[in-house]
Amino acid sequence: MIINYHHILYLSQGDIESIDLNMSEAINITAETFVEHGLDKVIMPDKTSIDVEGNKFFHSMPAMVQAKDSVGVKWVSYYPGNKISNHVPDASCIIILNDTSTGLPLCIMEGLYITYIRTAAAAAVTAKKLGNPHAKSLGIIGAGELSRWSLKAILSAVPSIKQVRVKSRTTQSRDKFCDEMQELYKEVEFIKDESMELLVSESDIVVSTTPQPLTPFLEFDWLKKGGLALPLDMIAAWKIDCLEKADHVVTDDKRFLSELISQKYGNVPAERQFIEFGEVMKNEEPMWSNEKKIIAFMNGVGSTDVTVGKYIYDKAKNENIGTVLPLLGNRSDAVVLKH
Repeated sequence: MIINYHHILYLSQGDIESIDLNMSEAINITAETFVEHGLDKVIMPDKTSIDVEGNKFFHSMPAMVQAKDSVGVKWVSYYPGNKISNHVPDASCIIILNDTSTGLPLCIMEGLYITYIRTAAAAAVTAKKLGNPHAKSLGIIGAGELSRWSLKAILSAVPSIKQVRVKSRTTQSRDKFCDEMQELYKEVEFIKDESMELLVSESDIVVSTTPQPLTPFLEFDWLKKGGLALPLDMIAAWKIDCLEKADHVVTDDKRFLSELISQKYGNVPAERQFIEFGEVMKNEEPMWSNEKKIIAFMNGVGSTDVTVGKYIYDKAKNENIGTVLPLLGNRSDAVVLKH
């Protein structure tokens, strides 16, 4: 497909789902992006927020990663209760990619599907870098779409995992998740846990993907020595004393994490040092130890949105997927490609 500066490619969720996505490639791109962070070669302004009453928000997340030929912005909204009240998704987002050479827009794509992919890929990179190198058990708290993607990515990155323990808000969602995943990953044992404490204490890696509860409910004391807590739900699930009890607190965005904690709890303890994940990635020395407990808040960064987005854009062009829209021409110039 040839797209010149007169045109822009539009990718719907259906377009992106039809692309031959390789999770291992997405994980590698995400890992390389974090290395670029560690080398201070990523331009990523602070996330801009518009907070709306009722725990609603809009976020603007721009970034440029020159080494991956990627620049763009993600515009995301979260309106909890939408699904029940308005019969539309709680979260939505779009990603706009630009040409790093000319600055002209290249693509507008649905962003929620890519958010799942890049968040899961980041979880996999983190699990491999900070978790037990011989991890056998993965705990998952939450049974939604992000949990499914995270399971796929982590099993790809940490093939030693042979047991997955699952707990969800309802028995029905937990059982449905386990039954469906058991069909996909027959070599892995899925355990439907009744106890949150048992799940955490018996898992080498614990991933939480819960909606925003009013009160955090996970005790850091439950985590075994050598364990990795991997919240993908910001500061929703783990009680705040994890900051004091963890041997290392790692995050993909120190400033954003500090702001979240300050908004909810007041100032971050002065003695608590957060470690940027990019710094971890450029260091070859392992941080994991069977005597340490680590928590890694991977809240999501714009750099991985644009690099994974660029990967998907390139795949779409090669596979002739999407709709070419006129940028400087007429509406009649629009061309629908293969879906």
